[in-house]
Amino acid sequence: MLERSRLTLLASVLALATACVSGCGGGSGSSGKPEETDSGAAGDSTSPAADTGTSMDSTSPADSVVASPDSDLTAGDSSLDTGPTEGDSGPADSGSDTGVAETGPADSGVADTGAADSTVADTGPLDTGVADTATSDTGAADSSPVDAAADAADAASDAHEAGIPEAGGDAASDAAPTYTVSFVVSGLAGGDTLAVKDNGGDTQFVTANGTFTFATALASGASYAITIGGNPTAPVSEACAVANGSGVIGSANVGGATITCSANTFAVGGTVVGAPGGTVVLQDNGGDNLSLTGAGAFAFPHLLTSGATYTVTVLTQPSSVVTCTPSNATGTVGTSAVSTVTITCATNVTGMIGYWNFNEASGTTAADSSGNNLTGVLEGAVAFTPGAGKQGTGAITFSGGYVDVSFPNNELGQGTGVFMPQGNITYVMWVKTQASTIQGLQMIDGNTWGGGCDRVVGNASGGVLNYEAWSEINFLGSALVNDGNYHQVVYVLDETNGFVGYVDGAVDAVDPAPGGATGNCGVGCSGFNWASDYWIGTGGNCRGNVGNAFTGLIDDVRIYNRPLPASDVASLYQATK
Repeated sequence: MLERSRLTLLASVLALATACVSGCGGGSGSSGKPEETDSGAAGDSTSPAADTGTSMDSTSPADSVVASPDSDLTAGDSSLDTGPTEGDSGPADSGSDTGVAETGPADSGVADTGAADSTVADTGPLDTGVADTATSDTGAADSSPVDAAADAADAASDAHEAGIPEAGGDAASDAAPTYTVSFVVSGLAGGDTLAVKDNGGDTQFVTANGTFTFATALASGASYAITIGGNPTAPVSEACAVANGSGVIGSANVGGATITCSANTFAVGGTVVGAPGGTVVLQDNGGDNLSLTGAGAFAFPHLLTSGATYTVTVLTQPSSVVTCTPSNATGTVGTSAVSTVTITCATNVTGMIGYWNFNEASGTTAADSSGNNLTGVLEGAVAFTPGAGKQGTGAITFSGGYVDVSFPNNELGQGTGVFMPQGNITYVMWVKTQASTIQGLQMIDGNTWGGGCDRVVGNASGGVLNYEAWSEINFLGSALVNDGNYHQVVYVLDETNGFVGYVDGAVDAVDPAPGGATGNCGVGCSGFNWASDYWIGTGGNCRGNVGNAFTGLIDDVRIYNRPLPASDVASLYQATK
């Protein structure tokens, strides 16, 4: 390109020079005669067109900087210079002031300093119009502003053709293109925040489902890797997974990555406190049934997602004598398994006539916990013994005395208005013998009949129990109870099914033919309305050989107003043992 520009400029100068030789000279230019030659300082100093220097071309500042020969031209251009210098003393300068000598090709190719020639020196049309306007000088730097601008333009043009980024604004336009990386989020729970990273740095904090773009664009060929910077934990604990999250940038924006979030799941459970005494069935949110038979930790089989609510209820109680009650049973699943639900199982007072737990530390009266206010009075050699009970905190030690509970339906007007049932009744107590002979455990006294007694449980030969009720019931048990350990004794009278005696939840004696000749309870099973007192810890020598005062500990005495079935007896034993 540079060479072509030079040749174009050179052709223009030659054409102009030829035209000037033919007819653009000074005062006698039209005759074609040679112009007068400058002879020295005097010639230039008097001529109107002369340079103002001491000698036009030999000492002028403008012409003194011209190279010898013109260094910007190729070998072919050097023929245009007429001598080693452009001085007016040579033949070539014979017409310099008339517009010929100063317009030589040499001046048009090599930049003069410009300022002197254009403002002072020569007034000829060639000097002022052509000589110092060359734009093809790229080899030697010219001091003329015009030539410098032209050189810069040529350099920029050449650099552009060569594909080299130019300075300034051109560098930005030539930079490599970049592309964005996007991803789509689904399943994110409301209120949660998800941190997503690209290449471990550029982070997007996402609070909703949708499409998102990383702030940093990447060049073609760069790698990208989308990862989870932190899974959401509140209000919903979630796990989020990336698909199609890594690769190499091509020639377009990347948008194929997906992030799918789902709530974590956790178990709901807790602890059963107190033995159910049977099978208690729990539910969570009205389903997911869970059957439990003992105390300890539990968890429902069905897991709930974080953020879900739960409500634990009791579907089926273990028995009529034990109630299991939930607490801390409702809430919202958070970021871990729920283990704070408590199921408290305990015997209830439903259908009780009287309940004496003997937990008093001292005194002479035993409170009735059934709510019927049938207070027991300690008579004789009996005393509360804290810390010795099977249930609760204490028991009563019997050493020849008894506890008397008075009922209202007698001629003395004692009691608080509770009537002894007509026969459908259950008596329960825990006993611990301190002698080989059991003696009497309980009896019902009827003063209106002159000291009559019934519902007697007490001593029998060989350490077993004898159960009696009026004259129709007199059965021996088989379980040994005189071994110095606590045993639960249950005495059931059922008007329909007859009599059953239990020790430690298992049948000990039973009516062999309820309703038959030998098993008919008669008055004994149908109850009576003459009972005035319930004596605990003595048989009163009422029946046969049941004995009188019991020696040992008695605890947790109950009377139910119904005959307990075998399942309830077993549940009561398991719940209180």
